[in-house]
Order: sequence, then structure tokens, then C-alpha cells
Amino acid sequence: MTAAIVSLIATVIGFVVWYWRRKLERTETREQILERYENEARRAVAKADVGDVNALLDDRLRAIGRNTSGQGSGSIEGGTDKPKKRIPSP
Repeated sequence: MTAAIVSLIATVIGFVVWYWRRKLERTETREQILERYENEARRAVAKADVGDVNALLDDRLRAIGRNTSGQGSGSIEGGTDKPKKRIPSP
């Protein structure tokens, strides 16, 4: 019984230390990250390079698909067997 309690306390302490160190490692706030993403998108659109815009959007959609916490199948296309359609580059 005592060993179980000690192991639970050690686990909780380990989690708290991990969480605290993770918070300290984060240097950017959410607003800074959003601003960086917006600037990347603006630069890609300003260059009018359709390939870069498509690649940037694909990356963002994949990130959204990875961060759904188990919601859905994880596939961006929604499980369809259609080939990917991209805007052709000039």
C-alpha cells in the first residue's frame, strides 16, 4: 500500500516538473505564433507564387489534421479516394 502511494506521488511530481519545464521552454505566445503564420502567408501571396501558397496551405491543413485530438479519421480529404487537386503554377 505504501509503495503504491509513493509511486503515485512520484508520478505526479514527475508530471509537474515536465509541465513546468515545457512551459519555460515556450518563448512565443499564441499571438506571436499567429502573427508569424500570417506574415508567412502574406509573403507567399505577395510573391504570387501559387506553388508556395498551396504548399503553405497544405502544411497548415496537415497541422490542423494532426491536432484534432482523435476527432475524425485524421485525413484532411475526409476519407475520399479523390486525387489531390492543386492550382496549376503558371
